[in-house]
Amino acid sequence: MTSVKSTDDPPLIDTGPEQLHQSLMNTCEQAYKKDVLPALYVALNICKDDDRPLPPWVLDAVIEFMELAFNKKLSKGTGCTAHPIERLRNDIRHYVRWEAVIRVKSAPIKVPSLEVYDKAANLLTETPYCIGPDAIKDSYYLVEKALADPAQAGRFFLITHPAVKKLGLPTNQD
Repeated sequence: MTSVKSTDDPPLIDTGPEQLHQSLMNTCEQAYKKDVLPALYVALNICKDDDRPLPPWVLDAVIEFMELAFNKKLSKGTGCTAHPIERLRNDIRHYVRWEAVIRVKSAPIKVPSLEVYDKAANLLTETPYCIGPDAIKDSYYLVEKALADPAQAGRFFLITHPAVKKLGLPTNQD
């Protein structure tokens, strides 16, 4: 599993529980500010799991979320990824396909570049992420571009957090 970490966060090596908690919360806050709504859910779970009080940004976000829910204004835009959970589900699809390409590229036996996406597609056979090599390539470049942008990278960090599974979504480990 590949995890994504904000470049602004301190290194996770030799840090105590408080620094790790704060680093995770900072990542969630930055992702939430970029309209990655499930970051709020992950932050709530982190505070619950770590038995810590909710920071002010989480409390404000929960109140705002409740107001939106009561007014039925949670979806942004139109289309299949207008709802935050559907956006997250779509990000999971892209991320899993990206991971398959990374596994092929980092295999001890080198695969010719023209065959990388075919081999990645073969790795995903019998999974819900199975799709043709052209779509795998599109997903790979979409994730690569997002990971290069600190404002977008947080959306893929969330995929690796156990709280995502509580939403009933497949994770990159399924």
